[in-house]
Amino acid sequence: MRTIFNYRQLTGYYKLSCMCNSNLLKIKVGIICLPLFLILFSLNVSFAQTRFNKIYNIIKSTEGYDFYLAITNLNVQGNNFFVVGAVPDSTTISNSEVNAFLLIDSIGNIQEKKILLTGNEMLRHAIAPKTLLTLNHKYYMLGYNSDYTTDSIYPYLLIYDTISNQTVEYNLNNINFSFMPELSQNLYCYNGKIYAAVSAIENGSSQRIHCYIIDTSGNLQSIFNYYTSGYNEILPKLINHTSNKLLLFSSITKQVASLALISRIIARRIDSLGNFIDYFYQGSFADSLYGIEDVIATKDGGFLIATQRYTYSPSFDYQFSYGVFLKLDSAGQKQWIYNPGGYRCNSCDWSYNTIELPCGDFMLSGTFTLYGVPFDTTIPPELNQPARFWHLSRITNQGELVWRRLYNYIKPNNYAYYNYYNFDLDTCPDKGFILSGYISDDINVLDSGWLVKVDSMGCLVPGCHLSPPEVPTDSSVHVLLYPNPANDFINFMPQFFESDVEYRLVDMLGRSGVHGTVPDGSTNMIDSRFLPAGTYLLCVNNDKVRITKKVVVQR
Repeated sequence: MRTIFNYRQLTGYYKLSCMCNSNLLKIKVGIICLPLFLILFSLNVSFAQTRFNKIYNIIKSTEGYDFYLAITNLNVQGNNFFVVGAVPDSTTISNSEVNAFLLIDSIGNIQEKKILLTGNEMLRHAIAPKTLLTLNHKYYMLGYNSDYTTDSIYPYLLIYDTISNQTVEYNLNNINFSFMPELSQNLYCYNGKIYAAVSAIENGSSQRIHCYIIDTSGNLQSIFNYYTSGYNEILPKLINHTSNKLLLFSSITKQVASLALISRIIARRIDSLGNFIDYFYQGSFADSLYGIEDVIATKDGGFLIATQRYTYSPSFDYQFSYGVFLKLDSAGQKQWIYNPGGYRCNSCDWSYNTIELPCGDFMLSGTFTLYGVPFDTTIPPELNQPARFWHLSRITNQGELVWRRLYNYIKPNNYAYYNYYNFDLDTCPDKGFILSGYISDDINVLDSGWLVKVDSMGCLVPGCHLSPPEVPTDSSVHVLLYPNPANDFINFMPQFFESDVEYRLVDMLGRSGVHGTVPDGSTNMIDSRFLPAGTYLLCVNNDKVRITKKVVVQR
């Protein structure tokens, strides 16, 4: 990535000069002046930050097969990104999932790829989210297989050596699991060993946690399991607690009605051999928290957990769920619970990721759903579709919102029901953030990998972080548009409308290519790869203001 100095960013414009021997020093390319170097750092100068969003619909293997990609894990490698994805293996009758490795550059282009075809009829499942570890020059990943011949399910460890470009797979055991959810897996490195945790049902028992200790060569050393009598135990996550001790987070659940369940989060303290010591945390059923999507150790000695809250509505006989983040202190006491959806989130589907910034603030991400009018059968379904987004939020260490961004994918002339999955969030060397996952088209049963790279303010569209005027007026509203001309995507953001807005993209003959309703302040990405090259008008309005922008799609 080429970096440049951006003198205007945050601090305004600076005119740089350096006085040497009372003469003005002329700065030329390739000449380094020590006083200038010191001036640059004293003026709060920052490097340019990259922004991109990419949809990876089809990946071609070296054998010529086409694959639809679902991204499950991501690792930042300097200015590049190592991506693990799942693709259906069309070379088998079972259409088994296989794994794909992609190396992606700083602007989202694929530089290298490796697709692991199996050629057998065993149903292989994708590498699970949150199971990518990096040790020296090797990647460690966790997935599971379904063997129809023995009617069993078992996890496997996949090791990819980046120097030899070889992969080795190790089956962890031959226990006949009858059920193992794809998301109920975790991989963690501690004291030079690999700890794999899965949630599975064995021999008709309730769902319980199975943990495997493995050396870095893939050799299985021991197996241990945990369960809570009378409950299912799901979604485990391992993390270091103190010297020679680990915390095993999970949630225990029980069905109490046709659609209602009770759930709470627990954390066991275990030693490096897997022996139970005591309970670090036993949450309340009143909190109704379900599953551990992510957990990090925080600078204050506590932990931040990405989880879900389930709420049963007797009037609708329906179980609502929305993502929340739970903060524990160093003694395992609850400090706060944060809901990134707020009052607008009828079902903030999943809270997936959390990271802590050097300043102590937290970055959170997940998927976000806005419904028009839930359960209103008087509204035609096509006019009451849910709007789905990825969200990226920054909060303080006290759980107070600093800012939130919403990212929405729009495919022209296609109003299929999409599910969004945001499985990874990471920081980048330019202090921006990268979100990864995939979009699932439930009608056509197609998955598309999705990467969104934003700057340190969460902006895909430059200027998204601007504050609204103290006294909003009709003239203060505007629509940010980027880039223009556009190639792959037309990204637009309505600002300061103070209400949801309607949008419509039309060509110069007045023909509509895409339309819909989105929240004020959301970042919306129209997939212009499906539009003919030419000039279009983007019209954005609410009941008070209408703004029209001209945008060019070029190839």
